[in-house]
Amino acid sequence: MLIRYIIVLASATIALAVLDCPTTECDCFDFAIQCNNKGLHSIPKFTQSVNILGDLDLSNNAIAILSDNSVPAGMDSINFNNNPITSISNGAFRNSATTLSSIHFSNALFTRLPDALATLNALIDLDISQMRILDWNTNVLRHAGATVNTLRLMNVGLTSWPSWMTYFTAVSRLDLSENAITSLPDNAFSQLASQLITVKLSAANLNHVPRAVTSLPAVLLLDLSQNHIPIITGVPSHATSLNFSFNLITELRDNSFARNTAFHSLDLSNNPITRISNNAFLPIISMRNLFLRNTKLTRMPLAILTLTNPSWIALEGNTDLVCTCSEKALTLYMTSHPYLYVYGMCHQEKIDTFFKVIAKNCP
Repeated sequence: MLIRYIIVLASATIALAVLDCPTTECDCFDFAIQCNNKGLHSIPKFTQSVNILGDLDLSNNAIAILSDNSVPAGMDSINFNNNPITSISNGAFRNSATTLSSIHFSNALFTRLPDALATLNALIDLDISQMRILDWNTNVLRHAGATVNTLRLMNVGLTSWPSWMTYFTAVSRLDLSENAITSLPDNAFSQLASQLITVKLSAANLNHVPRAVTSLPAVLLLDLSQNHIPIITGVPSHATSLNFSFNLITELRDNSFARNTAFHSLDLSNNPITRISNNAFLPIISMRNLFLRNTKLTRMPLAILTLTNPSWIALEGNTDLVCTCSEKALTLYMTSHPYLYVYGMCHQEKIDTFFKVIAKNCP
């Protein structure tokens, strides 16, 4: 009886979503209006009001102009990604000014932040990416900065740290990747220090770990991948996920990480690392996943022995890596961690096979 009730309830929910679809030009399911990849040149006219369908996906169309009142009422989120938008009228979002909380633009053609964004009073997620913004329209930034919690400005032509970041007082997740920022002032996050939990500065032409990130007390995810950083230093010890892949790091030293560092995941892949000191990971108290793909390592790092409870160590693509009896201590370590997965090759032999089988014959 219970199963039948659940099936009937689920069917009724699906039927409701379909019946409530406000336009025949799009598909409606999973409580979303999906108008992506439809070849649209404008937002479809809705024939009825929106009830439970508040997410509108208009990505991958040919929409160039958003005129006044073109956005339907009651929208919660809208995805405009990959539309050649050149113009947005001031009243384009008027009908959803108090409900629209998330808006995404990418590969649009406007170069000035549209004034229409300043009419949104519930915006918490703003994504403007893969386009060149020449006029940042401080009135819009000042208005959005009071409510936006997630800010993504990826590859938008920034060449220095923007002074208008001080307007954003509510942001906890920040992504400024693929901008040629080069350096950050030490006080870049002064107004956000206690609330930032995600910071992404990938491909930003950085040549060192910015001091501005070292003192963030709440940050959990720090992405500094695809930069030109040669040395790890000043990393927040409480971050749980750190991405340093695709940098210029050649060595991990005893002091690369602070004491009681709490990384759960550390990605050092695609760095020209040749040496890892035996105590490099000793300060890390809870690392679960370690990624060392495509480095210049030639021997298995014995620093692994200091990891207390790892579950995943990725060493694929280290073409010069050899496993020898000099690292036989890893045999007991790997067999005593039955849930540890070690991926990679020592020339023609799997690392896991060498230490769990072959190395048992080492003197």
